[in-house]
Amino acid sequence: MPVLCAVPCHGTKLFCLEEVMLSLKNLKAVDKIILLADYKDDWFTGYLKEKVADYGLNAEVITIGDTRNEPIDFEDKYTAAGYKFNLAKDYALKNGFDYLFWMDGDVFAGPNTVEKMLAATDGYTIVSAMIRLVDKKLGKVFPVHCKDFSHHQLFFFFSHLSTD
Repeated sequence: MPVLCAVPCHGTKLFCLEEVMLSLKNLKAVDKIILLADYKDDWFTGYLKEKVADYGLNAEVITIGDTRNEPIDFEDKYTAAGYKFNLAKDYALKNGFDYLFWMDGDVFAGPNTVEKMLAATDGYTIVSAMIRLVDKKLGKVFPVHCKDFSHHQLFFFFSHLSTD
């Protein structure tokens, strides 16, 4: 049951990159990690490669233009996220992975997250984790699946891949 972890990354998320890298380093039951970086930012791609080496991750940094050898100009961040997800799905299928664990580039997963999600699949194709969103103004914590309710952008989810 090989598992691929795909993480879309963007240079605007530097404030939490160290925590994300540490989270990925401690993540169990993942066979490989791919970090999907924006094509137009050569500095950030190089920086991600340095961080992968610093943390000793079994990870590959892929810029989203690599597959077409040209810059991709997206209308908005949601179109880019969809493209990155499809790129990760295709990579997983091409390289023999059975599962895809998708984690946003500003989210930290606990070490046993993938193991728990594997245990929860039980016939389901997609399993989504519950995230706690803190509303400091209201002083409350809300369980959510999405951080942007208008576009339903997921924090992370787990999917069983099939070539059928």
